[in-house]
Amino acid sequence: MVDVPFTPFPPAFCRTLLDASSDPMVYKDAAGVYRLANAAFLEMMGLTAAAVLGRTDDAIFPPAVAARLQATDRQVLRTGTSALVEYELVHAERSVWLEVRKIRSATRTVT
Repeated sequence: MVDVPFTPFPPAFCRTLLDASSDPMVYKDAAGVYRLANAAFLEMMGLTAAAVLGRTDDAIFPPAVAARLQATDRQVLRTGTSALVEYELVHAERSVWLEVRKIRSATRTVT
């Protein structure tokens, strides 16, 4: 086996790869700030990247939904164990049921 050093992928490549997926995906930092949202998530929620990136759940969702999302994020960050949860996300008079897997990354962020 040949040991090949890891070379980080260029950001544009990562963006293209994520946006090619039909699965909604987001990445939040340890403070719960959205740092990435793919095209499938934005389309499903009827939002723009400007309305999501740099914001927290409190700025995007109704209080009860934001509280539930944040509670699960805290649990995952605290325990390091992934969580599989179902959510009804309501935004702009749209209701979407999701089964979401949250994981803690090596940098202690939630995806």
